[in-house]
Amino acid sequence: MNLIIDQIPERGRQIVLDTTTEWAMAAVSDTLGVLAESLSGKLQISSKAGRVSVSGELNTSATCECERCGESFRLALPVEVELLFDPAPSGAPVEEEEEVDEEELDIGWYQGNSLNLADVVTEAVALALPIRLECPDTEECDKRTAKLLAEKGRSGDSSHPGFAALSKLR
Repeated sequence: MNLIIDQIPERGRQIVLDTTTEWAMAAVSDTLGVLAESLSGKLQISSKAGRVSVSGELNTSATCECERCGESFRLALPVEVELLFDPAPSGAPVEEEEEVDEEELDIGWYQGNSLNLADVVTEAVALALPIRLECPDTEECDKRTAKLLAEKGRSGDSSHPGFAALSKLR
């Protein structure tokens, strides 16, 4: 969904998202890499002198696979949204290195006079994702992971089989 910047009222605009908001569900699913099961929340969008501010809260969930043990688990992901966007610089690409202030590092860009809200949702969800998708029950996950590693190890220990060739170098 493209939002026309010039059409954002002075008081701002609120966008309500839920599982029936197809473009947002697609953005969340693409970001998670699995089909999103739920989505709810609101985005508050305001614009002043071309700078667009998007804030709000989203909640989404999906069934994911643990990156350690391979078991399925339900990921419930709260997403805090605080993003800023400026118009993309126009003209020829800059050939020289350009110094950027720390505040400018958190500013995204939009092309023309519209902001793609699917890209906004994608960025917000990506920023909220944990570093690794792991089971919430760490103790049981540890047991399953140790068992998998022991089954795959050649000597019965839990070392990674990819390092077996290195042991011959001694």
